[in-house]
Amino acid sequence: MDDKELGKKVKWLEKQRQKDAETITRLKERLEGNITTIESLQRQVKELAGETARIAAMSSKVSEVESALAKHRQAISRMIDESSKTSEGSVDGKDSYGRSDIEKLSKTTVELREGLRDLSDIRKQIDQQREEQVQISRGLNTIEKRFEGQVVFDEERAIVLASLEEGRKQDMKRVTDILSELSDMRERTELARSSVDSMQDRIEQSEIRLSQLSGREKERREAQDLWTEQQTSKIVEFERERKAWAARFDEFESKAEEFQDRAMAYDETYRNLRQLQGELTDTQERLDRRIHEIGEMQRLAEDRASQEWTTFKADEQKRWNTQKLTNDEQWREHMRLHEKLASEVGTMSDNVKKLLQGFGDMQEHDRQRIMELLKNLREWAAEVESRQSLK
Repeated sequence: MDDKELGKKVKWLEKQRQKDAETITRLKERLEGNITTIESLQRQVKELAGETARIAAMSSKVSEVESALAKHRQAISRMIDESSKTSEGSVDGKDSYGRSDIEKLSKTTVELREGLRDLSDIRKQIDQQREEQVQISRGLNTIEKRFEGQVVFDEERAIVLASLEEGRKQDMKRVTDILSELSDMRERTELARSSVDSMQDRIEQSEIRLSQLSGREKERREAQDLWTEQQTSKIVEFERERKAWAARFDEFESKAEEFQDRAMAYDETYRNLRQLQGELTDTQERLDRRIHEIGEMQRLAEDRASQEWTTFKADEQKRWNTQKLTNDEQWREHMRLHEKLASEVGTMSDNVKKLLQGFGDMQEHDRQRIMELLKNLREWAAEVESRQSLK
């Protein structure tokens, strides 16, 4: 039962060591999780910085779009003025319309083509005005074709001028539509600017939030450093206590080995005593057999003496006294031998009793030592449990 309790205590200590190892592992995992959280916060800060740069690029692109729209409005106004002048000159001077006017129209067409190139450049930047610009380019292509037809067919210039006038009206209408679209685009630009302002406000809020997060991160790092120092001190204290308990456990193992050696010596002594007791029992049995044989021999001798006494009573009267003396001497010798054997048996019995008494004293002493060892072990276990409960 004592060995079982000792084994249970050893298993309990092993379980406590495993629990401490698991606690250290969980603390390491929590530390790694905190490091991962810090890295994710740093990535979020980088993403916010990228978002800020992207919003700044968007604001610069909005400024470029506004400047491009201003250039586009100037080019459209210039083309409208030149087209109006050309149309008025053609109406007032129908009779004197000549080659020079056609060259002016060609120049106007070239300028319109350059305007179309500018419009195509703006169309690459503003995707929403692509359809309107395509319609304008088609109208300009129609005007160019009519101008070329006027050069080829001079006799039909009045019809061409009328067509140009109609085309001019349509162009004016389209330009008006374009201006309205430009006003819509301006409104959209204002909305985009307001969106940029709101994004700027969000960026400022994000910066404030980032500063707050940085402060919290600093506080968390300080708390984490303090916690790490505390855990390190606890681990050092636990390691010191573990070494002390390991030393005590080694001492206990050495005592257990000593106790085991003494138990083996006790077993060996007990076996020797059992062997000695067996030999003593055999000697006593042999002695009993010898006494029985002597008694049987005496009985036979008495029977024979009685028979001889009956047969030779008359003849052996003289020898009777001698025989009687001889028998008495033999009997006294027998009694002396019996007393000697009895004294030897008593001496051996006393020795056996002394050995048994010494063995009992040794067993009692060992039992007291074991009880003291168990008492120390219980005190040690109670001390460990009290420390664990305090932790």
